[in-house]
Amino acid sequence: MAGIAAAFAGVVLASRELHEDAERAAAGRLSVILALVAAAGFGAYFVGIDRAANESVFWALAASRACATAMLAGIALVVRPALGAAAAALPVLVLIGTLDLSATILYAFASTEGLLSVVGVLGSLYPVVTILLARALLGERIRRIQEVGVVTALAGVALIAAG
Repeated sequence: MAGIAAAFAGVVLASRELHEDAERAAAGRLSVILALVAAAGFGAYFVGIDRAANESVFWALAASRACATAMLAGIALVVRPALGAAAAALPVLVLIGTLDLSATILYAFASTEGLLSVVGVLGSLYPVVTILLARALLGERIRRIQEVGVVTALAGVALIAAG
């Protein structure tokens, strides 16, 4: 339990932002609310994919992607976004989609082999990876509190692995 708590605390600390003015601080607060709603959605998805993957990983993922595709198609019909810029970025978008689906497949298989409470926490460490990739690929600065969060999250993983 200490490992799960440390990993969660690490993710929270790693995602902290510094705001220069009141407008950005308000936007930061809204982003926290939206992120919490997204976290609830991800949590429900991960529990659902665990249940469905026990029967068939393939059909769980196929149903999940079919629903997502239908929702996106519906949104596209309403919003009607232009495809100009997206067409130029198509190779990168295909790579991103492939990585996303690969991660989901690995999560689904992991949830059939291990405890959802452990797999879910370890899978939720993706913000730490995002921060490290943003630093390495985009040159973003990592604040001290974020560094503490990354180290804490990794320590939590070590505690979970140790049992």
